[in-house]
Amino acid sequence: MSSALLGGHPQLYPVPELHLFCADTMAQWWKRSAQHAIGMADGLHRTVAELYFGGQTEDAVRKAHEWARQRAQASTSAVFRELAERVAPAILIDKSPSTALFARAVERARGCSPDVRFLHLTRHPRGYCDSVLKAYQRSKTGGKHDFWLARLAQGPGGALDPQHGWLALHRGLLAFLRTVPAERQLRLRAEDLVESAHDALPALCRFLGVRHDAQALAGMRHPERWRFAGPGPANAPGGGDDLFQAGPSLRPLAPRTGMEDLLPAVRGLAERFGY
Repeated sequence: MSSALLGGHPQLYPVPELHLFCADTMAQWWKRSAQHAIGMADGLHRTVAELYFGGQTEDAVRKAHEWARQRAQASTSAVFRELAERVAPAILIDKSPSTALFARAVERARGCSPDVRFLHLTRHPRGYCDSVLKAYQRSKTGGKHDFWLARLAQGPGGALDPQHGWLALHRGLLAFLRTVPAERQLRLRAEDLVESAHDALPALCRFLGVRHDAQALAGMRHPERWRFAGPGPANAPGGGDDLFQAGPSLRPLAPRTGMEDLLPAVRGLAERFGY
């Protein structure tokens, strides 16, 4: 939902999950995409269809597929820069979970541009764990295997315990962000973007260097208007959270509750984030 919120701003261009930075080259990206059961390529195909071929139709997605295939020898960073140039002067924004999971991926993102900025978006570990478990169970019910989702949902020994994924994810990001200049990073709680938007959205806009007047902020309160809200065509239906796509709207995140039974390390880091 956070990408959809930003999609209402006239100077921002958030896209579905591209997952480009999980590989060095597009050839490697294609190989990984073929191994990934849950439409890893859908976000890129929908984006390219929208930007280059007139909209998110099945025919445009087929052309987008060929567009990406023609760049098999290109680096994924080069493809990202090409998309960024296409939407300029708007700012291209990508929120792919795979980028946050791997140190190499965030380093590739850093290498895209000297002006790249990082938004560290947190969520209460309780709400995060509930969300990840539900998504994981939906994927298993559908007979699919999502490598990244499994990595986030499972704890030691393969037991379902997303606390470990939450902790590893944020520890990795904090380690990376210690190498990023302060003016190029911002941490926000996802709950605040939805529930305290009068404070969080202007702060985010100032960080990105874009307007934060009443008109611009009002547009960000309608995620259902995002050009990528809802599912894509039959040959590229995904690209993000399936529940949000099924009913795109602004809705509060699950209430934050006590943390007494969470792992001590999880509880300590969550308190550091202001929960």
